[in-house]
Amino acid sequence: MQTVIRHRFVWALPALLLLGCTTDLQGGGPELAVKVAPLGLTDLSDAHYTVIVRAGDADGALVWAGSFTSNEDGRRGGALAAAVPCDATAGAHSVTLLLDALYDARGDLIAPERYRNPTPITVDAQCAEGTLSSVAFDMTVSRLQHAALLGESATFGGISCAARVSCEREIDGRDLDLLANPRVQGRPDMTAVLELACTRATDDATRLYLDDPIIRCDGLADDIVVDASGLGLVDLAAEPSRNVDGYLFAAAVNRDIQASADIAHWTVALGLDEATFATAGRCRLLGRASASVLELPMMRAGWELPPSAVYPVLAWDVELTDAVGRVCTLHEVSDDDGVEVRYAGFGGAESVFLSDTDPVCLRHRFAPTANAVSSALPY
Repeated sequence: MQTVIRHRFVWALPALLLLGCTTDLQGGGPELAVKVAPLGLTDLSDAHYTVIVRAGDADGALVWAGSFTSNEDGRRGGALAAAVPCDATAGAHSVTLLLDALYDARGDLIAPERYRNPTPITVDAQCAEGTLSSVAFDMTVSRLQHAALLGESATFGGISCAARVSCEREIDGRDLDLLANPRVQGRPDMTAVLELACTRATDDATRLYLDDPIIRCDGLADDIVVDASGLGLVDLAAEPSRNVDGYLFAAAVNRDIQASADIAHWTVALGLDEATFATAGRCRLLGRASASVLELPMMRAGWELPPSAVYPVLAWDVELTDAVGRVCTLHEVSDDDGVEVRYAGFGGAESVFLSDTDPVCLRHRFAPTANAVSSALPY
């Protein structure tokens, strides 16, 4: 039976539940083996958790709650193995994990705003006399930091990735005129650039995953789609691309590898036709991406993120234009700039991050070591 993961908010717990910290239960009754996999952060000394056990679902009667520190038994990377009591008379249980704090390699507390906390996470479990059932939590945590070569970036699973949208020149805020517009005698014209840039923090090969960017406009019946698999100018008239009402005058895709810094770039440039703005109304640029040092399984819809785990997704939701003109400026991964880290992991209620009821598949994969892109079948 597949493990069910549910994301829920836990607004408050009785103070007495948070005071006890124990891994020696000495109860002699039935127990559950709680395991937390390493969190995927390379500069982590330990993590503090709260575990809550309830009979039935996450709203059931409280059986036990307590706190744990990941490195009490010499583990690193946030991993945890602990036994917690359960009630064999209840059978079905739910186990909720809360990540309370992270500490860096020096033992200093990492500020909560510098990483994305995917918890609370609740997993179903069964409790029975004479059986030690295992309850596993597999989550890759993303930490926000400023990297010298990437700018604001997300670090997870041994990888650092920057995700941004650029619509204006940093020096003066004027339009970013890059793509040649055939509608104005081929002059460079207003361009928005979606960029994914990743470097690896380990010796493993990094793979970048990207969905086709789409543009959704209030005044247009269908989404605009740009195929991100090719190189150079995109044929906007060929599937899976779709240029509704000519909102784009052109689009181009570029990939390159900065070997000296071991950084792979994947960019999609979008030529914005001002003549269509009044009809299109408010338009947003939407996209999803991720990266991994592990090979993800290829499914019909694309490369599938681990369905039984919680894994970071870089998500774009940037307002590009309105009926009057350009709205987008410079947007980097952050809390409130239209580019953020969410979490994929399905089977649950919505949380402040992304929670999906179906597997998350990304359509294109870029393998920098082979300088090759593979894509799922068109929609």
